[in-house]
Amino acid sequence: MLPAIWLAVPAFAGIPAKVAEAFRTRFASATGVEWKRTITGDYKADFNMGGDRMLAKFDEDGQWLESEKMLKTNEVPNVVRKGLDKTRYSTWEIKSCYEELLPNEKPGYHVTLEKGEFKRKKLLMDQEGQLIPTTAAGDDSLGWYGVNYSNARDVQITG
Repeated sequence: MLPAIWLAVPAFAGIPAKVAEAFRTRFASATGVEWKRTITGDYKADFNMGGDRMLAKFDEDGQWLESEKMLKTNEVPNVVRKGLDKTRYSTWEIKSCYEELLPNEKPGYHVTLEKGEFKRKKLLMDQEGQLIPTTAAGDDSLGWYGVNYSNARDVQITG
């Protein structure tokens, strides 16, 4: 039987230097970094920082596009909870929530709600607790900015 050989693959293998440097500058204390390349050609990093699970996206020139921070249900801001109370989903249970930060924008909150076993709804709320429409003409494949993500997928980068 041959001994197992473990190869250490650097966290930034296959990532352009501009992207790696921009990430290290913005998220210096990140650990457990895993990279993927999106179908749109951007670079997405999943990582831990300060006890939080996070995600960040950069374009190929190293420009920061967005970051997301997963929140525990007890960390969902009160303003978001109060905003939900004013909607028809006030009796639904919050299953997950993440805070999204975008350049030159105020934070947004993506909230996944459930009611019973078979009803699930994803909502976007602003920092004032206002519901933000996420679809155009009822098309659920349209994202926050009206971009069609119905065929989007992540592409794994191998080093």
